[in-house]
Parts: sequence; C-alpha cells; structure tokens
Amino acid sequence: MRLIDADTVCKKLEGYARDCEEADDRVAGGVFLDAISEIQDAPTIDPKDLQPHGHWIEHPTGGLVCSHCHRYKPDEWRSMCCPNCGARMREEM
Repeated sequence: MRLIDADTVCKKLEGYARDCEEADDRVAGGVFLDAISEIQDAPTIDPKDLQPHGHWIEHPTGGLVCSHCHRYKPDEWRSMCCPNCGARMREEM
C-alpha cells in the first residue's frame, strides 16, 4: 500500500479531462472524470492507524521489553511510546 496526495492526483486528472474536452474526445474525458470520482469515493486512513501498537512486558531481571520490537528498556517507567520503535503502548500487561 502507498499513501498518496489524492487532491494532487485529482487536479492532474482534471487537467487531462479538460485537454480531452478541448480535443473533442468526450469518451476519454469521461474516463478521467470517472477516475476522479473513484479516487474521491475511496476510503481514507486515519494516521493513528499507521503507528504500531504494543505493550510493555516485564523483564525477569527488571526493566521492560516492548512487545512490538522486543527491545529491552532498563528502567521500569511505563512510557506512552517505545523509545526504540515508537510503538504506542496499550495498558495490557
């Protein structure tokens, strides 16, 4: 999956549609307008969904381990995010 700037793509397609209209090619212009409609109707992604999630696991010798990247954190302070991978921490333990 790739994230794109849909507004920029739609503007470019609108230009192509105008060019087709000027060339009296209404069929091709209609295809570009249909593509714009499909892009505008496509589902969006909440940026929060792109951030990984994890939870802290207590290490037997003290400290914590991130369940996402499995890196050790020597202190026992349960930060909101893993300092190694940036995963947002949930409450579960």
